[in-house]
Amino acid sequence: MKTLSTPHKYFTFLLLGLFTMLLPSISSANPNRGPAILNHGSSSAFLLQQAYAKLDAADHDYQGHRAHAMNLIKEAIYRVGGSINPSTGGTHEAQTLSDQQLKDARVLLTQVRVQLARKPLEFVDEAIVEIDTALSIR
Repeated sequence: MKTLSTPHKYFTFLLLGLFTMLLPSISSANPNRGPAILNHGSSSAFLLQQAYAKLDAADHDYQGHRAHAMNLIKEAIYRVGGSINPSTGGTHEAQTLSDQQLKDARVLLTQVRVQLARKPLEFVDEAIVEIDTALSIR
């Protein structure tokens, strides 16, 4: 019997790991069935909390779109079983720094959305739209 070389073993384990990670999302492909969280809540809640904190730290108003995105993210956090830490209050910062905070939050939301289903996913998608709108305001 021929044994696999070390690179082939790693490749085999990599494929097995990817299949194991994709299996829950494949089995929950129907949005009307399955859990609201596909990849267990702790990592989803953490990423959502980080996105919320980024928006909370941003100093500018963006005609209410930042605040609306924060409310949507807060709802998503509660739906996945997380909670919000009280605001520490921001300091005055340059517009470019606030814009970067919003962009960073958007990246986090894009990362977490693949772990969500149903209502939390809807809230995250709406929050991304709000952030995009906020960033278009000058």
